[in-house]
Amino acid sequence: MASARYRRQLRQSLSDALSSAAAQSAGLGPARLRGLRPRAILEAGRLVSELPKIWCDERSLGRLTVVGLAQAQSAAHRGHGIVFLTPHLGAFELAPRLLARQVAPMTVLYRPARKSSMERLLRALRPAPGVTAVPANAAGVRQMIRALRSGEAVGMLPDQVPTAGDGVWSAAWGRPAYTMTLPLRLSEATGAALFWVVVLRVRGGWEMRLEPWQPQGVSLEERVGEMNRACERQILLAPAQYLWAYDRHKQPVHRGQSGHRSALEPAS
Repeated sequence: MASARYRRQLRQSLSDALSSAAAQSAGLGPARLRGLRPRAILEAGRLVSELPKIWCDERSLGRLTVVGLAQAQSAAHRGHGIVFLTPHLGAFELAPRLLARQVAPMTVLYRPARKSSMERLLRALRPAPGVTAVPANAAGVRQMIRALRSGEAVGMLPDQVPTAGDGVWSAAWGRPAYTMTLPLRLSEATGAALFWVVVLRVRGGWEMRLEPWQPQGVSLEERVGEMNRACERQILLAPAQYLWAYDRHKQPVHRGQSGHRSALEPAS
């Protein structure tokens, strides 16, 4: 957490965000940067320290209050599936563990850890009842499509930079950011509902907030822009709890390096 690279990226991300129109409209600005930086580092440390409880202690769900659950359950009963969107905010690892139990079985995308030892640890600790993790490749996307067509749910982090060819460039915090199109394309292909979900740290535990979302843009690019702005609004609910050290504006990895093609893309 204290590495120079970590601090540099955190400063840059916070500077971009707090000088953006979204932050200004929310009453935040550059003057908040100094106060947010140490709090963001503290909250990132809390994320790491709480993961063992989230993964291994079933009692964690008892400390989680939920707002908007009935709307998600109603959407699930319509049988077209749900695409849940959650940014790198708060205790986001808790979201699928509760939603898979109280809304619908959930399939989530994941990228294997770079270190094999860490990957083995994650595979041992992360599994949860009703949650299926699939790799971020064409096979994983096909599994998500099957899940949605079966009336189940899928979950994604829309602020995660996708592989080159699987996104479009769109403004995030006032700067171009390569942004995934998969959530929108899955919804359009299957009729699945779109929901934002955030899990925020509160006194005594966590609070999950669910919010249905329907983009209005005509083109895919317009809808991606709406998704980025909606993501910013979610983050500004508790900006100190966001993982600002994640480089939202980095260049995407080329497909040749990841070795996959989108399942929603026609074969050449």
